[in-house]
Amino acid sequence: MQLPVKPAWMDDALCTQTDTELFFPGQFDSGTAKAAKQVCAKCPVREACLEWAVTEVEHGIWGGTTDQQRRRIRRERKDAAA
Repeated sequence: MQLPVKPAWMDDALCTQTDTELFFPGQFDSGTAKAAKQVCAKCPVREACLEWAVTEVEHGIWGGTTDQQRRRIRRERKDAAA
């Protein structure tokens, strides 16, 4: 997966100090997703990461959310704007 241009806040993200595979769990691997979300919960740039992921990223755990949770956020924001 090719990521968009790397934002500066990523340098402070806790995930950069962790195995990246943790943040891209298999479809039915809820244990790995839970572990990734625990890292995100302590991350100082979680909010920036989530905002970025909602607009830029489809797959993986970003900002403490799964791709399914971000799709819901996108729908809710779209509905609220309508």
